[in-house]
Amino acid sequence: MPPLPTGDNYDIDDPSTDPLTVAALLVQEDFVMLRNDDSDNNLLHLVSGVVCFPMYWSVLDKIGQDVTTIHDPVPFFSDAASADSSSFYLRVERQMLHRLPRSGAIVFTLRTYIRDIQEVCEGRPAVAARLATAIRALPHEFQVYKSNMPLYVDRVLAQLDTAAATTASGKPSTYDSLVL
Repeated sequence: MPPLPTGDNYDIDDPSTDPLTVAALLVQEDFVMLRNDDSDNNLLHLVSGVVCFPMYWSVLDKIGQDVTTIHDPVPFFSDAASADSSSFYLRVERQMLHRLPRSGAIVFTLRTYIRDIQEVCEGRPAVAARLATAIRALPHEFQVYKSNMPLYVDRVLAQLDTAAATTASGKPSTYDSLVL
């Protein structure tokens, strides 16, 4: 592998070089390796990973578990495949699955984005309205799972409703009750 612009050089042919560590140093995504276990109905099991931004879980705690067991704490997972007093943040994950050609293992990558809700919705009333609608549709159990959301959901919805009722010019919209 040629040297990187940073001057770093990784010899991936050296058996002492851990490819997962190198991958984690080269890209921003987190990596989780999943493999089929033929003795367990071909369920995918977590075999290794590098996760820098987990939300209430640890790779070490999940090693060896199948995907269903890993997601047991997530309400409604089997049925469906952070705040202060003034600012609320939207945490979004981009998740991708890649099958490795030789081993057949699956690399699950995650990239976490955290944005201030006010910034996301500024000048975008339709985005604010859709986000408010999605939050209102979340079952209570899922809201509790997501960082005790019921403690601040009313304030988040008030902020989103205000943003949804405002046009890009900053003036109140005539569509105050717009729900998408």
